[in-house]
Amino acid sequence: MPLSENKSTLATALSHWNPGDLETYLTLYDEDAVLHFLPPGMPQGVVGARLYYQAFFAAFSDATIEVNLLVEEGDRVACLFTMTGTHTGEFNGIPPTGKPMRVSGISILRFDGGKCVERWNEMDSMGLLQQIGVIPAPQAA
Repeated sequence: MPLSENKSTLATALSHWNPGDLETYLTLYDEDAVLHFLPPGMPQGVVGARLYYQAFFAAFSDATIEVNLLVEEGDRVACLFTMTGTHTGEFNGIPPTGKPMRVSGISILRFDGGKCVERWNEMDSMGLLQQIGVIPAPQAA
């Protein structure tokens, strides 16, 4: 079954994420997109997304996303994904550890006119911090 326009737009954008082609990936977003995952004080829209992802790629230069599931309902697409990468640069004040990470996450994107105009994102941040050695992982009893 062919992908809908919104699913296809997201899949195409993600095909540019994996080789690190940030500028082409950012064409997914409307200039004024509301990105609920950005830290407080960071600008919204493409400007904020660019700043956020530049910092992320500086910390995890080989980050890749594997799409596990795309579900569409109306103007929204949900994307269940697995992200992998190596902590090669500073991440939120944490010096590089060289350790690999593999975390799951989900994004919900709202589209209008072929662009993402709003996005929510949740990722296993605790698992990420445990894998790069910042927080101790639970020990088996």
